[in-house]
Amino acid sequence: MRLIPRQARTDWLIVLVAATLPRMLAYFTLPLIITNDGVGYLAWGETIASGQWPDLPVERVPGYPIFLAGAFDVFGTSAHAIVLAQSLLGVCSALLAWRIAGRTSGRYAGLLAGLAIAFEPWLFAFEHYALSESLTLFLVLAACAASLGYAQSRGLVLGAFVAGVCIIAAVLTRPAMLAWVPFIGLACVVGAPSPKRAVAPALAYTVGVMVSLTPWLAYNKTRDVNGIVQTDGLALWGGLARTQLLSEHFDLPVDAKPKASALFQDHPPSESEVLGFYNAIGHLPGVDRAGLLNGWASTSINENPSGYARAVVHAALWQSNAMLPSSPYKHDELRWQMRRLGRDGVADGQDAPNFQVSGDKHIPDHFRDRAPIGPQAWLYRVWPIGMARNFVHPILGLASFACVFLLVRRRKYAAAALLLGSFALVAGHALLLQPFPRYSMTAWALWWCGLAMLIPPRKPDAEPETDPF
Repeated sequence: MRLIPRQARTDWLIVLVAATLPRMLAYFTLPLIITNDGVGYLAWGETIASGQWPDLPVERVPGYPIFLAGAFDVFGTSAHAIVLAQSLLGVCSALLAWRIAGRTSGRYAGLLAGLAIAFEPWLFAFEHYALSESLTLFLVLAACAASLGYAQSRGLVLGAFVAGVCIIAAVLTRPAMLAWVPFIGLACVVGAPSPKRAVAPALAYTVGVMVSLTPWLAYNKTRDVNGIVQTDGLALWGGLARTQLLSEHFDLPVDAKPKASALFQDHPPSESEVLGFYNAIGHLPGVDRAGLLNGWASTSINENPSGYARAVVHAALWQSNAMLPSSPYKHDELRWQMRRLGRDGVADGQDAPNFQVSGDKHIPDHFRDRAPIGPQAWLYRVWPIGMARNFVHPILGLASFACVFLLVRRRKYAAAALLLGSFALVAGHALLLQPFPRYSMTAWALWWCGLAMLIPPRKPDAEPETDPF
């Protein structure tokens, strides 16, 4: 068996060291931030680690709690265990980006993509949150890397199977990753060296998907949930509420009308007002919340289709981590999350430096963490970074869109399919008017790869005799 070329080993080591060093510093200087959602994840993770199965809400999936349980088993039950596990995911994500771009466009493309993910401050920040973003990013990149396969070996079929398993693991961590499923499958098929050899990876990918997804679907069936999660229309309705596009003429139940008044002010409603109405109608007797929200959303769009279309364009920019001055939504959640990483929560009235929860939520003492210190904490605290001032990712998106055509011209169809998947993810969230840019973080990572893949390979028509990536 041939060894990996020395050049590839050197590049792999460069990306590994570049990704590891800032994470080592962060492990000792930045805390794990625990938010409202994180409280539930931690409790479910501890339950799984104890050998029991938690009572997961029907709108949740098990991927991240299972990951936390694994981290607790290996590193102990603490905030440091989660930071360490997610930092390892961050290093692996950088190496996967190196492989994706390098496999497609050669050495320099791989180095650029790997180093970009190693130092990306937006992606890096979530390695210090008890949230599912870092795990989701790793699983999507793993699926993308596996889908590229090995055109001259049996790894073509194995890679397709692994891609199917990884992308469903991502879906079971964040259901919106379903947008990637057809495009990663397409990459497995079009990456084959001939139509005849495309059948086997297509079947392998399908098997990987079904083997990974079927047990969860079967479990959900036992609790009368049809599908991966049970939703009630909050996403689209919430997007319309935040952008002040809800119809004032929709026939609300009498008991719900006073609770809706906060949604019709001169300014866009806050998150607490949107979720306040949502939670309130869930307790009204005789009110079908799902039917009400879906009906209200449909009426609102039909009443103002042009307003909805304009909001979709703005939402596409939000998902691309940028905001126009005319944006109907002003709250920059990601900027707040990044700045929060550098602050001491005790100064904000929290019980511990790393807590950021509301209400009377209980967090065990072993998840308390120290206050942030050092240069990374200072950087996150003072750097005015976020949607309103960030045009990095939209530029990456445009470069990746151009890269799709270039890759087709080079006959790198698998990589082109992966980039198309990134746009499908952003478009899906934009159609739901979702303002939270972290939902599309996996697309940003592929866009760094897309930018790198614009670099022309040194021998565009020659296939390597070995697979150095």
